[in-house]
Amino acid sequence: MIVAGTHTADITPKTSVDLNGYILRFGKSQGIHDPLKANFFYIESGKEKMLLASLDILTISSETANKLRNEISIQLKMKKEAIILAAIHTHSAVGSPYLRNVGEESGEWLEDFEKKIVDGCKIARNSALECELYSYEAYSSVGINRRNPSRGIDPYVPFIVARKNSEITAMMINYNCHPVCLTESNLLISADYINYLRDSIYQRLDQHFPILFFNGGSGDVDPKCRGSFEDAKYTGSKLADEILLSLQAYKGERLSDDMYCKSASMRIPYDWQPTVEEAEENLEIYSQRLEQAQTKEEEKTAKAFYLWASDVLEQTVANTLPKSIDIDITSLSIGKAMFLAVPLEIFSSISLKLRKRFGNNSLFVISYGNGYSGYLSDKAAHVEGGYEIDDWHKYAGILPKVPYIEDIFWESINKLGNK
Repeated sequence: MIVAGTHTADITPKTSVDLNGYILRFGKSQGIHDPLKANFFYIESGKEKMLLASLDILTISSETANKLRNEISIQLKMKKEAIILAAIHTHSAVGSPYLRNVGEESGEWLEDFEKKIVDGCKIARNSALECELYSYEAYSSVGINRRNPSRGIDPYVPFIVARKNSEITAMMINYNCHPVCLTESNLLISADYINYLRDSIYQRLDQHFPILFFNGGSGDVDPKCRGSFEDAKYTGSKLADEILLSLQAYKGERLSDDMYCKSASMRIPYDWQPTVEEAEENLEIYSQRLEQAQTKEEEKTAKAFYLWASDVLEQTVANTLPKSIDIDITSLSIGKAMFLAVPLEIFSSISLKLRKRFGNNSLFVISYGNGYSGYLSDKAAHVEGGYEIDDWHKYAGILPKVPYIEDIFWESINKLGNK
């Protein structure tokens, strides 16, 4: 028997804040287009307990995720490994780590956020009632591979519907596309196309319930339509169309109450360990670029790279520059459905390989899960280079990852077994 509980909390900042996600955004937020939500789904079967939360923020830092999962595991008397806190990755919201020279996270907001997450998990647990879960799949191509439009994306849209009798009590959706219909010119807080996805489902079904959105193999995928709220509405409503069509056309597969969780560690080496002399030369390069900047846009980017080079030098001199980064991969299974959470931005090619690896169209590939540490790019991207390979760590990380990170990932995935 499955019992499940849900809750939705408003996590919108109460004051104007620095929005995260775009280096070329100027100015703090100037209002709220749509409130940011945290949606919770607690599930229990026998002695097994699981908790999933979808957060309308850019990213949740590894430090915050670890702190919250520890607290939730204590409060709900459950395994930390059975908790997934995942950001949807909207670029019109808060969420750390902040890009260099973009802004700072609001301490007031973070304190309020952390309390609401812990409280929301407890409310979801306390509202748990017997229900049935049904698994569906849809397909959509509202996204496009931003590195090469002819390369393709992961078009799978697995979703799960929780029902109590005929009433839908929750829905969990997995799709693979950056929420960046809204560009750096937007200063209104928003969940981007995911807000319109939810609204379209509510309007068409004439019901209101928590919708947990999990962003998947979106590391190299952007929406085809970008630039305005109209583009966000188009993208969200078209994605909703495909989900609702599948919901209408198929009965769905009822999930059994067989539940378990697993986790695997992954150590990612860094590809550069500069000497003090090399770090000094690196700083000089970016100092000159900053001096030569002629527009405010050039200066904003140059300042970010200068700050990065300064951080590299400082840590090199102090002998504190890390040689690697450790992350955890979390796997939760409910019947045939599987939630695989990684604190990285997964490339679409790796997402497709994961579906083949597990042979499971009910696989939820979850990027930005339980933290954030940059991109999980494939080996082809490391040959090509580009922003995700050459520049991301200058904005928010510290050093470039090794080009064989994909191989390390598969070694970690193999520790999880076949389910």
